[in-house]
Amino acid sequence: MRVLLVNKFWHIRGGADRMVFLTKDLLEKNGHQTQIFGMRHPKNIIENEYFVDYVDYDSANSLWKKLKAAGKMIYNFDAKKKFDKLVRDFQPDLIHFHNIYHQLSFSLVDVARKYKIPTVMTLHDYKLISPNYNLFHDGKICERSARGKYYRCFTHNCLGGFWRSLLGMLEAYFVSWRGYKKMIDLYIPSSEFLKAKFIADGFSAGKLVVIPNVLPMSQFKFADDEGDGVVFTGRLSKEKGLENLLSAAKLLPDVKFKIAGAGPLEPELKERIKKERLTNVKFLGYKIWPELERLIESAKLVVLPSLWYENCPLSAIEAAGLGRVVLASNRGGFVEILPESMRFDPDDIKAMAEKIKYWLELNVEKRKSARQALFNHVKNNYNADLYWSELIKAYEKAAGKKN
Repeated sequence: MRVLLVNKFWHIRGGADRMVFLTKDLLEKNGHQTQIFGMRHPKNIIENEYFVDYVDYDSANSLWKKLKAAGKMIYNFDAKKKFDKLVRDFQPDLIHFHNIYHQLSFSLVDVARKYKIPTVMTLHDYKLISPNYNLFHDGKICERSARGKYYRCFTHNCLGGFWRSLLGMLEAYFVSWRGYKKMIDLYIPSSEFLKAKFIADGFSAGKLVVIPNVLPMSQFKFADDEGDGVVFTGRLSKEKGLENLLSAAKLLPDVKFKIAGAGPLEPELKERIKKERLTNVKFLGYKIWPELERLIESAKLVVLPSLWYENCPLSAIEAAGLGRVVLASNRGGFVEILPESMRFDPDDIKAMAEKIKYWLELNVEKRKSARQALFNHVKNNYNADLYWSELIKAYEKAAGKKN
């Protein structure tokens, strides 16, 4: 099979990009041919001559540049032209879309439709049901611009800026008006939670096949020995619940908290630590594997207090796959990965602190038993072998819909 993989970025920025690279690797290891399409970027690991120029909305500082960027966001003619040439040259049997919003645009779907090529799209967020792609605004869950009420993204400034919110709204209405959602043959949400959200928004259940995010089998390693203290790994942004985690750390002055990651909230968090003298909290900066692996193994608990609806967070699967206790929000995809005893209400600071304290003070053997049970669960349900078998079935189903 010849599979064309499409994603905006071809460097690792988060879990979505890691799944794109894993998909490419699995296809090639199993004898299939792949080709890729995306945007040029200095950090890209791989590119080809078909890639479109990078679209940087943050640098658009004049009205003309903003309008030009807006046009590409809604319908990128340049991306469509180069993608058309790639499709003609590569002649794929199937096109697998990942994140194409904003920069590449749904103009690419018109090319797939033109050549009658089966299409699959992995859903990494809520973008197709709301311009506010993480359903989070003003520090809390926000679904006001879902279910076709896209105008509310603009009227409530859901994307944190006049132009962002306006363009997000216009893009959503354009995609809906053109009927692009119905043109994709099969969607792959990575959690039952995400699938349910899309069904509630009107998507057909028959076009949604859940395939969770996964890890390579080699990455699962149960460590008998425990580390010390608490670790957070992830993006330092509002929706990740770090402000509440610092409040919990304040209630547990004898517990060491290590925070690994980078993001827009970093200066504010560091200032708060300094101001409130939270000497038990340490920022470690952005970490990549295997340095991140060693950090997780050095901890007793990994705590992920996300405020938004996480889809299928690899951060939880990674930590559980190393035999750590993972404590996380009782929201979104966490519910499918973690037992109830390891979940908490992220808005209840006291409950979070008590949950952390309970697991730190739990009998060593009882904690090891819980670690082993969680490890077995993620190894059996979130591994690359399972992903591969389900992915091929999804491809066959999409191809069947086209025939």
